[in-house]
Amino acid sequence: MIDGSTLAADYRKKTQARKASPKKKALQESRPSPRMGKTQEYIPDYDESRARTEHLKAELLELDRKQKEGLLVPAADVEAKWVEIVTLARSKTLGIPSKAKQRIPDLDVGAMATLEDIVRETLEDLASEAGE
Repeated sequence: MIDGSTLAADYRKKTQARKASPKKKALQESRPSPRMGKTQEYIPDYDESRARTEHLKAELLELDRKQKEGLLVPAADVEAKWVEIVTLARSKTLGIPSKAKQRIPDLDVGAMATLEDIVRETLEDLASEAGE
């Protein structure tokens, strides 16, 4: 029966490993220590810089694609929408006592004041929790 390990073993028997050329060995052994700039920061070699640049370009293209597909939106747009939602919720919540007065005409001034206090207290609690 032939499987992957048998084929790999057979391949290793029939082939020889490449030996590094003397020039290549000398280059690897004589590599200087990492290059340092004037500010003692590490300066990457060309291949490393190129790889990082290509990786970052790919990430930017991915973000651009997601934005065009509508999967990403600017943070300012999200913040503006949330401000709109919270403002609307606040306005509607502050309107509860007057709606209660319209639906229950028998509410006296004390009950209305109590409802307004409860609503404002609740909104202040929510604001203080959001600020923490």
